[in-house]
Amino acid sequence: MKISIQTRLDILRQTAAQVIAFAVCDLFPEAQLIQGAKTNSGFYVDFATFPQLHDNFLSMLEEKVFQTLRDSIEISYHEMMSENAKSFFSHKKQGVVADFLDTYGSSLVGMSKVKEFYCLSDQKVLLNT
Repeated sequence: MKISIQTRLDILRQTAAQVIAFAVCDLFPEAQLIQGAKTNSGFYVDFATFPQLHDNFLSMLEEKVFQTLRDSIEISYHEMMSENAKSFFSHKKQGVVADFLDTYGSSLVGMSKVKEFYCLSDQKVLLNT
């Protein structure tokens, strides 16, 4: 099956968002992620709360991302009913995501998993690092 260039870009952008979200939340557990997603021109990672940035934040983030890529961490996709996902994210201490799901508007929620970290995701196919 041939995959279009646009689909490949979408997969790459969504995967980049998930890896960055994982890296930030791993470095700063107090950060409250809402979502990371692809856009037409790249990707974004949206936080409700974020720690005060240190002078070396970017170098720390870069090193964490490279470490994640070197470690060949599996990134997987999962789906869950909205109410179950809300309970799941509350249990994972991601209350902002759980609250966000009240306005999500879909009965089925997609999420990606990087190590033990979960993030909302609308991309069903993700690259492994």
